[in-house]
Amino acid sequence: MLKNYLTIAIRNLMRHKLYSAINIAGLAIGMAVCLLVFLWVQDELRYDRFHGKSDRIYRVLWDARAGDNAWTIPLGPIPVADALAQFPEVEQTVRFRREGRNVRHKSEYIHEPLFLFVENTFFDVFTVPFVTGDPETALSDPDAVILTQKTAQRYFPDQNPLGQTLELSDDTLLRVTGIVRDFPPQSHFHFDFLAPLQTLPIIEQRRTQWGSATVYTYVVLQKGGEASDVVAKLHDYWTHQVPGSGAFRPGDYSRFPLQPLTDIHLRSHFSLELARNGDIMHVYIFSLVAMFILLLACINFVNLTTARAANRAREVGVRKVLGAHRTHLRLQFFVESSVCVGLATILALAISELGLPLLNSFAGKHLALGYTSSALGGLASIAALVAVLSGAYPAFFLSAYQPVSVLKTHSGGGIARSHLRTGLVIAQFAISIGLLIGTFAVQAQRHYMQSKKLGFEKEHVLIVRGIQALGNQYAAFREQLQALPQVRAASVAQSLPGRGFNSTLFTPEQPANYERTSLSFATV
Repeated sequence: MLKNYLTIAIRNLMRHKLYSAINIAGLAIGMAVCLLVFLWVQDELRYDRFHGKSDRIYRVLWDARAGDNAWTIPLGPIPVADALAQFPEVEQTVRFRREGRNVRHKSEYIHEPLFLFVENTFFDVFTVPFVTGDPETALSDPDAVILTQKTAQRYFPDQNPLGQTLELSDDTLLRVTGIVRDFPPQSHFHFDFLAPLQTLPIIEQRRTQWGSATVYTYVVLQKGGEASDVVAKLHDYWTHQVPGSGAFRPGDYSRFPLQPLTDIHLRSHFSLELARNGDIMHVYIFSLVAMFILLLACINFVNLTTARAANRAREVGVRKVLGAHRTHLRLQFFVESSVCVGLATILALAISELGLPLLNSFAGKHLALGYTSSALGGLASIAALVAVLSGAYPAFFLSAYQPVSVLKTHSGGGIARSHLRTGLVIAQFAISIGLLIGTFAVQAQRHYMQSKKLGFEKEHVLIVRGIQALGNQYAAFREQLQALPQVRAASVAQSLPGRGFNSTLFTPEQPANYERTSLSFATV
């Protein structure tokens, strides 16, 4: 029976080649777009889940207010980790700080922004596979440094990097004590170098200061530990054991909430993030757009199928007269729809492969169609769903014809027009118009952002990073730049305008209305 249904389905496809090609191509394009968006959404939802303890890792935020200044940032005071380590719900803590360094490579210095200074517990909190070296002792010496595989290949191509020496611009020598694998792209932060945190002078200077944003702090909770309990205990510790915590003015506060690691990429948009994050709203919007496009493809398939109802009416009538049951007819049309969907799925995979490079270039990702058992199973589920959505109505619609009515008419002309089909056409146009309006609006916003005048001519402005390495000689360096005939003007800033953030703790001479306060400002 099934073989007979397949034979009829293939014959119908071959008999109406243009109709079949249009129907299958429309469905394939909709499925390809949906598949590409699904790959992007899946990639966004996988961020930071490669860590073995990802479900128990939290980032400590600093939520505070001092006078007219309020901030919530992921950079916080150093003593927070010491307080957290005292709570039984906490398994491990780690602090690290990112500071760029100028590293000598052959005859020149290269500014390396992904230079992290970390504690030894970094490897207990995050999953960092070692290629060579011992995680227990790799950062024991103050001159130790760990490289990622990509960085090691860049500085020591075709050599054994272990034991090699790196020279910084201040003549400091670092010895390579370990090589680790690079973090996957789905991480909210990356690094090229790891060095001991305790070697930074600022760490000892601020070790007991609760009012200075200095380090990123992460914590691993014990299995079954609740983040809310830890936050409550930390607040109680701050209130009763931190000197000066009770000297805040009315309305001022300092809190340290915990943020789940897996929420950072899509639900975190604070200042001083380690990298640019995504947005969960983009995931929702693109998922909705993909479903609408797939729905449009299914509606188009239904409309094209039912539009040929008159051509199939006499076939249905003859089959019923010869004894075909309505269930058999439904199954036949379901098989025909499934054959079309199967061919559309194969074509959709080919279109997706061709469209992936364009998507990766636009989104800045490295997506790929993984033909694993789980991926193929998911694709088969989507194809089955499409087959049901697109084949159900034509099967019920065509199998409902009455033999007497269709055989008395010429070419099925007496068949009543379907109100559902009319509604599907209206819905198809409405969704298409809505998607077009949204596309034009996004394009207009993108054009505005690219063409908006920023107040300065950015095309001829160059940035020299790592100027702090010159120390007090920066003024002489600036004068030498200005003396070049190609340079119109030169200036020096602590950081790029609008990107820097800092805070200063003020302790007024007593007696005063308050013991101390913190002033936050953006550096320019």
